[in-house]
Amino acid sequence: MRICYRLLPSGTKLISSVAERALREIEIGRAQGLILFALCKSLWYSQLIFEVFLINARHARK
Repeated sequence: MRICYRLLPSGTKLISSVAERALREIEIGRAQGLILFALCKSLWYSQLIFEVFLINARHARK
């Protein structure tokens, strides 16, 4: 979750429980959370999730 919050603008908090759930699922490696999230939520959140997913994927490869 710490990576996700670093990507957010300062002072912004995730309010949506769906958003938090998707972030947790991605953090533990369940990519379908990303897909579900992108279909259900706004473009801004989808972009945020995608960036988090890419960061996590890069860390996993190292």
